[in-house]
Amino acid sequence: MTTGQKRVAILVEKNFEDSEFQIPYNALKEAGAEVSVLGSRMNETYQGKQGKASIEPDGTTTEARATDFDAVVIPGGMAPDTMRTNMKTVRFVEDAVQAGKLVAAICHGPQVLIEGDLLKGKRATGFRAIRKDMQNAGADYVNEPLVIDGNLITGQNPASSEAAAKAVLTLLGLR
Repeated sequence: MTTGQKRVAILVEKNFEDSEFQIPYNALKEAGAEVSVLGSRMNETYQGKQGKASIEPDGTTTEARATDFDAVVIPGGMAPDTMRTNMKTVRFVEDAVQAGKLVAAICHGPQVLIEGDLLKGKRATGFRAIRKDMQNAGADYVNEPLVIDGNLITGQNPASSEAAAKAVLTLLGLR
C-alpha cells in the first residue's frame, strides 16, 4: 500500500488532554493524513479530561504495528500515566522510535517515552511536573514551548499543541 498518504497514530486513554488530542487530530485530517486513533482496548469511548472530546479508537496498540505509521502522537493529560503502565503501548512507541518514525509527545506525553527509556541524550521538554522525571531518564530538559530533536517532537503544555501539530505536518511534508 504505497498511496503516498501519510499515516499517523494518535494514542489515547481515559482523561487525555482534549486540546492536545483535537488540535493535532484535526490538523492532520485537514492536511490529508490518514489518522488512526489507538487505545488499549476496542469498543470503549475515551473521554478527554475537560469533557470536550470523546473518541472511539480505530484500533489498539496491541494489534497495530508502529512500522505501518509515519508518525505517532502522544497527547498529555492523565492518559500517559495509564499508557506507561501498558507494556504493549510502550512497546509500540519503542518500535516507532527504533524504526526512525516521527514521535510527538505533548505535556505529560513524555511519560511514555520515560517508561521506554527513549529520552537518553535527547533535548526535550514536557510539563514542569515531570521535568525531574525526564532529567532522571537522561533527557536534556529544555524549558521551551516546543523542542525538536531529530525525529522527536516534545511540547510543554496544552498551549504547545498547535506548534506541535505544525511541526508534525512540516516534518511529514504536509501543509
